[in-house]
Amino acid sequence: LQVGHHIHALIMLQLQEQGASLKQNTWDFIRDEVAFQVESAEREYYFMTQRRSTIAIAAIFNAFNQVRDEHDYKLLMLALLQILQDFQFDPAIAIKAATDKLHCLLNTKSEMSM
Repeated sequence: LQVGHHIHALIMLQLQEQGASLKQNTWDFIRDEVAFQVESAEREYYFMTQRRSTIAIAAIFNAFNQVRDEHDYKLLMLALLQILQDFQFDPAIAIKAATDKLHCLLNTKSEMSM
């Protein structure tokens, strides 16, 4: 969860440097959703073999994909993509696999609770 908070802070900094801002409810949603997804991933064996940064980025991508405001979505994605270029993370294919696996895990949990 710490890595998720760190990447979240980097995204906020990236947006501030660009002079961009998001709606407060978007930030609140992202923070809560990323925390929920990272905590859910911690209980699954697949994610025990993944880097924490990969899990955090997967959760962030999944949370961003749920943002309904198009302006906020574009700002978030551009900031995240810049961060992915600036730092050493797993290859895009590993991040995509973790994102998809986490998305499926959450959908399965959601279906089971119905």
